[in-house]
Amino acid sequence: MVTGTALVALGLYLISTITPSTPTWIFCGYMAVMGAGLGMSMQFLTLIVQNAFPVTVMGTATAANNFFPPGRLNRGCIARGWSVYFAPEQPAR
Repeated sequence: MVTGTALVALGLYLISTITPSTPTWIFCGYMAVMGAGLGMSMQFLTLIVQNAFPVTVMGTATAANNFFPPGRLNRGCIARGWSVYFAPEQPAR
């Protein structure tokens, strides 16, 4: 888990150095570093959830962990989607 966290930190730093003139292949390499770090880190969170719940609800807990990621990144997407879907219609101009 320490290696994964270090790779995420390194990937974030590398991505912060990108400029408009950065070649695509370098950007892809930076993203690969970030992805490798996330891949190494996220499995531990699933194991923590599976060990925290009884066997009778382990599937539900794992599914909830996957649907609502620990970073809660999808809250913004859900809120944006709902706001667009349920927004009042604007009168035609």
